[in-house]
Amino acid sequence: MEEFKLIAKLESLIKSRSKDVLVSIGDDTAVVKGSGAPLLCTVDSLVENVHFDLRYFSAADLGHKALAVNLSDIAAMGGKPRWALVSLGLRKGVRTEFLMEMYRGLLALALKHRVEVVGGNVSRANELFVDVTVIGEAPKRPVLRRGAKAGDLLAVTGFLGGAAGGLHG
Repeated sequence: MEEFKLIAKLESLIKSRSKDVLVSIGDDTAVVKGSGAPLLCTVDSLVENVHFDLRYFSAADLGHKALAVNLSDIAAMGGKPRWALVSLGLRKGVRTEFLMEMYRGLLALALKHRVEVVGGNVSRANELFVDVTVIGEAPKRPVLRRGAKAGDLLAVTGFLGGAAGGLHG
């Protein structure tokens, strides 16, 4: 599908709900209004046959995971996620309905965490990949790795090793 037709479809699927989003999908750059708190920025890439295998992942699962790994990073610092940008590398054969379903999975999680998808990019690629950037607001004292020490509480959700299970079966 042609890039601008895909963007138009995504624009109709992704509706901005927040008055803090001044310019969203459809322009080359999103314009958002923050609260003045320091910002947290994180990005993760999911590459087909490296981070996921579509024999084990539905399109909705892929969208969910692509956002979830970034939300986890923001949460680890004690932050509040606000906005997301999604970049796609599309190999031949990726269908529009697959992309819409992937976005539905991503948007369901975004809605749950009050995250606005405000933009992204689409490009052709040899392998399917999804890059998500999340921008969030930092607490007064972000929780940093270098501040960790023996005896600190470490919390996880889900089962450890689940990401490898999705790749390796």
